[in-house]
This record gives sequence, structure tokens and C-alpha cells, in this order.
Amino acid sequence: MRLGLTYTLTQNAPLAVRRGKPLTISAFEQGRVSSPEVDAFSRHTSGSGLKYRLYQPGRGRRPLIVWLHGGGEGASLPDGYYDNETTLRANRGALGFATPQGQRVFGGAYVVAPQSTSYWMEDGPRFAPLIRQVIREVADRHDVDRDRIYLAGCSNGGYMSLKMTTTYPGLFAASVPVCGVVAGSPPLIPDAELAAVRTPTWLITSLDDTTVDPQANTVHAHELIPGSRVTLYDHVIRDGHQFPGHWSWIYLARNDPSIRGTHVWQWMARQRG
Repeated sequence: MRLGLTYTLTQNAPLAVRRGKPLTISAFEQGRVSSPEVDAFSRHTSGSGLKYRLYQPGRGRRPLIVWLHGGGEGASLPDGYYDNETTLRANRGALGFATPQGQRVFGGAYVVAPQSTSYWMEDGPRFAPLIRQVIREVADRHDVDRDRIYLAGCSNGGYMSLKMTTTYPGLFAASVPVCGVVAGSPPLIPDAELAAVRTPTWLITSLDDTTVDPQANTVHAHELIPGSRVTLYDHVIRDGHQFPGHWSWIYLARNDPSIRGTHVWQWMARQRG
């Protein structure tokens, strides 16, 4: 992420310099923080009040990728902060699909990132039609290939991705839930609903995830969803650094998961509704 910053200094604090006397800064003002990747997504609010960001490719009929964020990127803070931006800045979930590499794989694609007014797991059945309305509005206003609507999400959004495929079984060409939640008491998504999923599904998680039990959730869902694929990592490692095990969305955002030589983005792009 590149940041464009301007400064006017406001504190009289001497700063040491390599040569000469200390420099005293008298004023400081931070200008607008910009990120070309984030700023490529326009801001919108659906008819039902759900905010979303949208990346638009070139002209012509294009697929639509729906990204559902995790639990910390909705308006879940005590003050109800709802910025229509955290869902993009928190991780590369949506941004990865809008990179030149992602766009080449899909032949150009719309990418939409709705933002929850709280967090998806609070009330998945209530949020499902609100997300559906965002998809409908984007498809109605743009030249979206309705046979190529793809769905992906992490953690809370991984749960919501599965919930959307159980609620709207014929809507999505493919679904990629990452470290999603299905377990609970009662289960957030019952076994019978998972067994009835017909949307091509590729599940992703890391086996050292201590936030969402991979066996009770991802592995269990894979065992029930007919024909589903699964990628299980031992750890989340990127550029030599090991991240928390829950952060397996890092792999999806960089098209890392593969099975028998086919990477997840290419697999998604081949699916048709």
C-alpha cells in the first residue's frame, strides 16, 4: 500500500540531525492518506442501507466477485463506527481480486465488498437478503455476467459465504469460504444444510488456527458438502514471516491454494452457474 502524505508540523519538539544543531518543528498537519488500490473502489449504499465498495473493470460483460469481510471489519465497535472502508484496508481479501493479476485470471471482474452493520454471525439469516440486494443492484446497474457470480469470505465472512449458498442455492457459480464458522450450539449452519449445498465450494484454513477450530468447522464442512475441495495449511507463512493461524485469508488473496496444479482463482473463473 502506498501512502501519499503531506505534513505541516504543530509541536515545538527538537529533532536530532546527523550534522549541525537540532531542528525544532513548529507545526504538523497530516494530509489525506491515499491508497491507489483502495481508492479504485467506489463508495455506495444499497437501498436497504448496507454500505459497500465496488471495483469496476473495463467495458463488456464481466463476472462479479463478492467479498465478505471478517468479524472486525463491520460496525461492531461500541460507537457503531461504520466507515465503508475498513473492509478493504483490514486485509487484501477484496483487493487481491482487483490486482492486475486477479483481473487477468477472471478476464476482468467486478469486485464488491459489502460492509455489515455489526458482524455477519450476529444474524446471518437477516443479513443474507441484504447482501442479496447489493448483488442485485450491482448486477442491474452494470453489465454483470449472472452465470459467473463468485463468492468468497474469511472467518465471519467464511460463515456468511456458506450461509449465502444455503440460502440462495442457484445464485453463485462458486464459493470460497476461508476459516469459516459452522459449528456452535446449536450449529450456525446445520449438517443437513451443508449436505444440501450444490454450489462448487473450495474451503481454506490453517490447521494451527486457534480462533476457529479447523476440524470442527472447515474440515467438518468439507466432509459434508458434496464434491467440495479443501486446502489445509500447517501454518500461515508469507515472505518468511509466520502469521497467526487464523489469517489464512492471506493465501486466498495471493492465489496460493492449489490442487493438482490448478490454483483457486483459476478454478473459480472456470465455474459457471
